[in-house]
This record gives sequence, structure tokens and C-alpha cells, in this order.
Amino acid sequence: AGRSLSHSRGLQVLSRTLGDLEPLAGMRISKELIDWVKDFRPDVVYAPVSTITYMRFVRELVSLTGATLAIHIMDDWPSFNYDSGILGPFFRRVMKRELEQTLSLAQLRVGIGPAMCDEYGTRYGRPFVPFSNPEDIDHWQLKPRKKYEEGRPFEVLYVGTINNKNRESLGLLADSVSKLSDAGNDIRMKILTFK
Repeated sequence: AGRSLSHSRGLQVLSRTLGDLEPLAGMRISKELIDWVKDFRPDVVYAPVSTITYMRFVRELVSLTGATLAIHIMDDWPSFNYDSGILGPFFRRVMKRELEQTLSLAQLRVGIGPAMCDEYGTRYGRPFVPFSNPEDIDHWQLKPRKKYEEGRPFEVLYVGTINNKNRESLGLLADSVSKLSDAGNDIRMKILTFK
């Protein structure tokens, strides 16, 4: 474990110095996936794109299947992906080129709301349609608790993705909850996410 941990730290230092190294990893679609996709014969490839490698992967799937491409941009990653390190300026140029190719191939471009779609329409010169994934609002009880019973902990709940964009702020929140707990407060934090 010690070797693995130091190896991981070394990669983190290298990544901070050079920038996001994801585009260097390359991509190869396995024969099994190709066979499965060809057998499935999708009419639509729906893809929430966000990286150079993933955009290349999605375009390759569309090429293999002849399917219609629908892309969904969940946040403004084009404004900050590949913006650090020595290789950052190079990868930003590559990302912009890959994004333009992906946007031009897509028959449907989706954003998370009207303001975002208007901005992206202006920025990229192509129409975007607003759509947000539905949520069972009753499940999350919009009315916050106003009474806190003794013996029942105060809970901070985060539901969503954990990624490079929010990892630091979630860490700060978790540290704050931990300090409050260490000071004798009955508080805990729950995170609901996916792999």
C-alpha cells in the first residue's frame, strides 16, 4: 500500500505540474464493445460529454453505428477543463477542436437550462435545448426541519457527482462538519453519489 500511495502522490504532483493528463491516456474500443454495440444497433447515442477522450469515444461510437448523436452538457466544463499546468494551453486548443467536431456531429445538443442554452447557442453558434433530469421533489422534503430533537443528529446531505470541480469544496465542508463534531456537536455528513 505504501508504494501505491507514493506512486499516486507522484502522479498527482506530475499532473499538477503538467496539467490534466487524461488526453495522453489514449482510447481503444474493445472488440467486445464494438460487437455489442453493432448487435444492439442503437438509434441514438446519448452522451454527457466532458473530456477530450470521451468526445473521441462518442464520435467513434457514432461512426461505428450510424446512430444519431445527442449530447448533454451538464455544466460549463469547456470554460475550465485543461486550464492548468504546462500542457494546459495545448490541451485547451485540442479540447476546443474536439468540442467543435462533436457539436457539429450532434443532431441534438442539450443543456441544463434556458440561460445555459442561450449562452451556448451564442458561444458555439448552434442551438441547444434545455432539459434537466426530473427529481422527486417530495422525496427531498423542500420544507426544512425547524425543530431539532435532542438525540437526533443534525445531518448535512450532499447528493450528486464528485469530481475535480467540487472535490475541494466538499472536502472543506466535510472538514467543517468533522470539526463541529469533534467540538461535541451532534452532526454528521452524508454523501450520496455513484461510481
